[in-house]
Amino acid sequence: MEVRRTGPGKMKLIRRMLRTMILVVLGAVLGMLLGVLMLQIASAATGHSAGNTNVAIAGFAYSPRQVTVRVGDTVTWTNNDSAPHTVTANDASFDSGTLGQGGVYSRTFGVTGVFSYFCAIHPSMTGSVRVISETLVYLPLVQKAGQASVPPGPPAVGAGGQ
Repeated sequence: MEVRRTGPGKMKLIRRMLRTMILVVLGAVLGMLLGVLMLQIASAATGHSAGNTNVAIAGFAYSPRQVTVRVGDTVTWTNNDSAPHTVTANDASFDSGTLGQGGVYSRTFGVTGVFSYFCAIHPSMTGSVRVISETLVYLPLVQKAGQASVPPGPPAVGAGGQ
């Protein structure tokens, strides 16, 4: 059996190729980790995943009467009254039909805007859903004793259910 020895030039070439392969693999792994990190940062920046906001129907009123949700959120109305009620959009874009006691109606909002609604049986009952974009930034300045200051936090999103 014959043993072959490689010369010093060939060994340098093998080491260089091995180093290059290791660097390529490390670069690929670091690139993937950076990509995952960027996705998580982007997700955290919106700070939001689709949610559900609850509106109770009780005492011939919607409670809360006005809610603010984000695009993709669902609002669920539950009739806690013994009388029947509806959730009917002013522009007829949605209508729950008649909800008896314990009846539930849900709607997912896919676009921004203000959606006013009323009870078709009791028209004095009104409410609204304000749908905001996920990228909306809330940073109004509030004047306080002649100085501008930033309020402690954004308004409650999904009041009444979140």
